[in-house]
Amino acid sequence: MVRSVVRSTMTLIACGVLSTVLAPTAEAQNRERLVRIGFSGGAAVPIGDIADYANAGAAVQGFLQIAPANWPTTFRLGALYSRFAGKDGASLTLPPTPVGSGIPTQQALVDGTQLLGGLAQVRYELAKGSSVRPYVIGGAGAFNVRQTFADLRSGNSVDKVRFALDGGAGFTFAFAGADAFVEARISNLFGADGVARELSSLRVVPISFGVVF
Repeated sequence: MVRSVVRSTMTLIACGVLSTVLAPTAEAQNRERLVRIGFSGGAAVPIGDIADYANAGAAVQGFLQIAPANWPTTFRLGALYSRFAGKDGASLTLPPTPVGSGIPTQQALVDGTQLLGGLAQVRYELAKGSSVRPYVIGGAGAFNVRQTFADLRSGNSVDKVRFALDGGAGFTFAFAGADAFVEARISNLFGADGVARELSSLRVVPISFGVVF
């Protein structure tokens, strides 16, 4: 019995030592790869004019992270999706379709807002080599803005493609042989007033947790 307990204890200690030794090795090997894949998800908070018509929602992202050897920066190419439910009773004034057709504008109840797009981003770590590494990130891309309506006579959605600038900060740390990160950004979509008269400002703050493999 005593031998069995000792043997089990020694086995657990050996496994702990091996995981301590091998995890940094796997992490270092991952960081040396030129291209890695990452995923993130979390909350998305609308700010600006859209905050009057949309509740806080959810955001997900998948991306490729490219890290050229001996470069101080890494690059991300990502696809992003966000979804926001409409606030109770919120309505927007839609422009006539087609523009100049003489069809009167329509007041429609907002059912929800979706953002689907892509971003090219540059990430710069501020403290390389430490266990927790803060960084700044920025980029540009384009999003399709789809707004759905509960009572729109000519269809239940309106789509517009808008150029976007994006920037923020976060920190990354080792997690099970990979890199985990917590990040907050602000995405500013330009020309969003083409979706509805009231939306002269369409900005979103994604707050996310992610992993890079």
